[in-house]
Amino acid sequence: MRQRARTTTNPYSGEVEAEDWTNPGELEIRGVGFEPSGTEVVTVDGTTVYRRARFFLPYAADVTEADRIRRPDGSVYKASGPRADWTNPLTGRRAGSVIEAEVVT
Repeated sequence: MRQRARTTTNPYSGEVEAEDWTNPGELEIRGVGFEPSGTEVVTVDGTTVYRRARFFLPYAADVTEADRIRRPDGSVYKASGPRADWTNPLTGRRAGSVIEAEVVT
């Protein structure tokens, strides 16, 4: 589930002032792969929490570096960089996209 913060806007200047994560907008994205990555793994009450991960997405999925991704187990990851879309240079096949993320504490 992709989560996107709602924003608050200054009524006088019209400028966006802050992100509001209390009730983010959500979009279900199907066909997402998950790969735990990095070296930091924390075990909390017998449950393993991976601090960093890669998410493999359908090509050009609507996920940006400002978004969060909620897994089916309820863990939430914040994108830590831009989404990388990969097209095979020989065939032109659009293989998919990858985004790096880290767990939200």
